[in-house]
Amino acid sequence: MDRNHRNEISGVVKPGRYADHELNAARKPWDKAEVRLCLAYPDRYEIGMSNLGLAILYSVVNRLPWALADRAYLPAPDMEEILRTGGKPLRALESGRPLRDFDILGVSLQTELCYTNVLAMLDLAGIPWRAADRSDNDPIVLAGGSCCANPEPMAAFFDAMAVGDGEELIVEICHLLQNSKSESRNSKLARLAGIPGVYVPSVHDPQKDTISARHAGSLKPEYAPHPPLVPLVEVTHDRLTVEIARGCTRGCRFCQAGMLYRPVRTRGRDEVIDLVQRGLAASGWEEVSLLSLSSSDYPDFSGLLDGVNGVCLGQRVAVSVPSLRLDGFDQAMAGCLKRIKRSSLTFAPEAGTQRLRDAINKGISDEHLTSALELARRNGWQAVKLYFMIGLPTETREDLEGIIALCRRASKIGLNLKVTISPFVPKAQTPFQWERQEGLENLEEEIGFLSRGLRMPRVQVHWHDPRSSVVEGVLARAGREGAELVESAYRQGAKSDQWSEHFKWDVWQAVLGGSGIGFKKAFGARDASARLPWAHVEYGVSGDFLRAERDKALAGQATADCREQGCHGCGAECEKQRAAPRLRSGQEDGPSTELRIKGQNGGTGLPEAVAAPTGTPAEGSAYGRGKRVASHRPQISGTRFRIKYAKGPELRCISHLDLMRLWQRAIRRAGLPVAYSQGFSPHQKVSFGPPLPLGMTSRGEYLDLQMEKPFAGDVSAALKPVMNPGLEILGVRPVLKESQSLSSWVGAAEYEVAIDGNASGQSGKIADEWDRRSEEKAKWFLVTVRKGQRIEVDLIKQIYGIKSIKHNKLSIIIKVMDKGAKPQEIIAKLLSAGDGEAGHGIERVELYHVTERGLVKPLESAEESEFVARA
Repeated sequence: MDRNHRNEISGVVKPGRYADHELNAARKPWDKAEVRLCLAYPDRYEIGMSNLGLAILYSVVNRLPWALADRAYLPAPDMEEILRTGGKPLRALESGRPLRDFDILGVSLQTELCYTNVLAMLDLAGIPWRAADRSDNDPIVLAGGSCCANPEPMAAFFDAMAVGDGEELIVEICHLLQNSKSESRNSKLARLAGIPGVYVPSVHDPQKDTISARHAGSLKPEYAPHPPLVPLVEVTHDRLTVEIARGCTRGCRFCQAGMLYRPVRTRGRDEVIDLVQRGLAASGWEEVSLLSLSSSDYPDFSGLLDGVNGVCLGQRVAVSVPSLRLDGFDQAMAGCLKRIKRSSLTFAPEAGTQRLRDAINKGISDEHLTSALELARRNGWQAVKLYFMIGLPTETREDLEGIIALCRRASKIGLNLKVTISPFVPKAQTPFQWERQEGLENLEEEIGFLSRGLRMPRVQVHWHDPRSSVVEGVLARAGREGAELVESAYRQGAKSDQWSEHFKWDVWQAVLGGSGIGFKKAFGARDASARLPWAHVEYGVSGDFLRAERDKALAGQATADCREQGCHGCGAECEKQRAAPRLRSGQEDGPSTELRIKGQNGGTGLPEAVAAPTGTPAEGSAYGRGKRVASHRPQISGTRFRIKYAKGPELRCISHLDLMRLWQRAIRRAGLPVAYSQGFSPHQKVSFGPPLPLGMTSRGEYLDLQMEKPFAGDVSAALKPVMNPGLEILGVRPVLKESQSLSSWVGAAEYEVAIDGNASGQSGKIADEWDRRSEEKAKWFLVTVRKGQRIEVDLIKQIYGIKSIKHNKLSIIIKVMDKGAKPQEIIAKLLSAGDGEAGHGIERVELYHVTERGLVKPLESAEESEFVARA
């Protein structure tokens, strides 16, 4: 990160979003890459870093020796304003290169509410919005993701769109561009149009051509992101995610993913466990998420959980499952999920009556919900999340009353319920793609009805804004006219529509009202015999099957899972027309399920150099936190170590809490036998010194590390190979006597300030002024604000000492006081006295304990505890 970039991000909220140097980032040399791809996620860093698809593609491309993959995310409004005001282009995170310098800009489209963000990123990058306006000097702008199920609303903005699974497609696209570097843009697009699964709007005719989605034949090991990218800051899904299966045949009629990603492909049990082992060794995460559309449908899922827990228990790593079905949650599963800590449980009944659940083919009953919640309560869970939808086809008032009755019944079990209500949005490639969307007025009335009805003990209600669902629904089923809506809305200020604080309903009202489409037409049912805008895109599930499922929904008829009752002829190409019986616990586990996709050979499409990496997996109490829950188990007295470390410029934008997480994960990666607290959510027994102000570097930070048993190993040697860039161990020693925590023991901190000034000698003038005031015992007030109250701080009492050192630097020792001024406030006050400025030139160099005999460094004296006792 260069100084200009540090200056740009220093004044924004959460500047760590824009810092690079994440653990396991590829950071490949720019000049050695023949093809350069930037993967762009049109939302904040915290959301984009939680997207598994982007992580997979990043890993796949960077394993190619001749290709480079970098990343970019939509900046928050404050950072965007800085870029626009300064005329600076949006740059990739690792290389710092403008997005327009790349050969390919790959954009992930996961929700229609991010469509305006795509234009924002192109705008910030200086790339023409519309594909027709781009030249040979612009990158190929490529779309991917589930929104490509209906590519037409965004077709005008993309040169090409990847339909289906991307693992093999992205390699073929990179190969093509590697071999066509000297060709014109139009020539490249013509060649891209020849790759199966790539839609090129300027080449293909949506009325005549058919684009068949690509499906990976199996979940190969090289399709897992390894080593996993570990963010510097907390993100939405801050954990190791391992995909255990892709696809679902439950057949929920509203679910787009369940139709797009057929057939089901599973990873073998041993392969999942290996990915968990290697992923934890490379990341240090404290939680593993086993991901699929319906995790409990995995063959012998309890057996898989047992195996994963065998890896996680020794490392105190929690296991979470984000997609549990009510009818699949049993005692064995509950027992596995609660072993380390009880991760949140989320269930989705979707509808309040059995009639409507049959219509949407949900396949669960009221009894399933009651049984699952009772089981959760018996196993110690205090709260459960429930998801319902409103505005579903065939819905009546009785169905809404059913939601209230179901929640009332569930609340009596003794759990706290967090109920989320979401408006139904018809999506392309589903049985409900022809159905009408409920209007805004009716949705708001239904939300009001449910909000009143769910005012009961133990129930909290949240709902998605129905206005944003209106926009989502209009764009989800639009044709080429959707591009005009998106561009017009963006020009009028619409952006980040998925964030309630940024959503501009007035803009979208004006755009939709003036478009000529009209709300009635946009919300209305589609003719089942007419050609839909996305008819040229085929994911495998046939239109005839979707129509038949729609008819069964209107008749209130359910369709069983084909793995249990045989093939229903959905159209997805799989070799097995009837699934083999599910594995039960104790049965031998097979390899990953491989399904031959029509027209594909099932190969990886990756060269030998892309083979999945192999390796042997390696095997707190925080500043400001309260006391831990006492353990009922006997505790073995362990060794405690005090570590002195430096926080370099790579991490200057990382907060204290994020820094604590970096250390805790490094300790896990090192395999050190750290002690843990007891209770529902165990934490490492690591205590930290006072927080370093954001933006500062330091070569005088400390932490105390408690081992679970006596430890004679080399702590520094274990930690150094697994440290984040920017962290450096400067010293380690055992603390042999009981003493106060670092946070209470430290009484002062020393800072060095590099003064930027036109004249030399400024540091000496400031030191002289301090000496004069100190000798005269003259008060030197600094006025600041704390919690809305104006307070005065006497700097003579808070500053321990000031001296001038070489190169126009100041050394300032400041006492740590509960009601004192912040170090940066004190330094700013001093510099104003000396007419200097301290841009980013502040570094904390040491912490001290203040005694009658002087200052004591945390690592300085073996008699530290005696000093503490007398202080």
